[in-house]
Amino acid sequence: MSRFSAEYLQLALDSTGWQLRQGDGITRVAAGKDPAAALATLAVPSVTRRLLRPRLEVDIADHWLRYLVIDWPAGLRGRAERATWVSDRFFAVHGIETSAWATALDRDAAGSTTLACAAPRELVDAVVSFARAGRMRIGAFGGHFAQTYNQLLPRLGAGAGALALCRDGRLTLGLWRGGRWQRVRSLTVGTTPGLTLSQTLAAWLPGLGADADEGLIHTVGIEPAFLPAGWRTVTLGAGT
Repeated sequence: MSRFSAEYLQLALDSTGWQLRQGDGITRVAAGKDPAAALATLAVPSVTRRLLRPRLEVDIADHWLRYLVIDWPAGLRGRAERATWVSDRFFAVHGIETSAWATALDRDAAGSTTLACAAPRELVDAVVSFARAGRMRIGAFGGHFAQTYNQLLPRLGAGAGALALCRDGRLTLGLWRGGRWQRVRSLTVGTTPGLTLSQTLAAWLPGLGADADEGLIHTVGIEPAFLPAGWRTVTLGAGT
């Protein structure tokens, strides 16, 4: 294996700007109101041009994204019908058109539900162009919540669980039961994010029945103000 095959760069977009990391070097530019245009001003370090197609790992803050849980109705056939259903749901819930937003689904989701994420197409196109200009190949590319969940997935049990991430004043909370996605919400929080988290989780659980009487909520950057009876917290590190 070539010694260059393990080389990679990390490109992250938080609520205020882009950050490109390679080894110990970090370059940052402000996102402003147009992060796609801002990315074009971020120079690829010259050292990467000597590598053999380094891998680019991309993490997009939930601030720029839209999430929802897709419940597949019976009778849908083929990719076209599923794509239409996804488009209809994003418009109904978030008021966005998939002509302007690119969508991705949790392909490993169990049962008749899946987690879906939408990102502005111009943002996705900007990342692709950036990678092409730097002769990089894109590895992982997704929202911060979704990528954190994927890292956590091998450790999850079969019962009820939740993941709560809070960064830059935005809380994203997802709930599952028996491997099936139930609810997801991403919102700006004020001075009491822990209370918002607890109230949201408590409001969701009654609709899940006895299967949700016990569960684990995994948290990053936030602690719940209180927990429903039978639930416990697992605090995760920021790099989970």
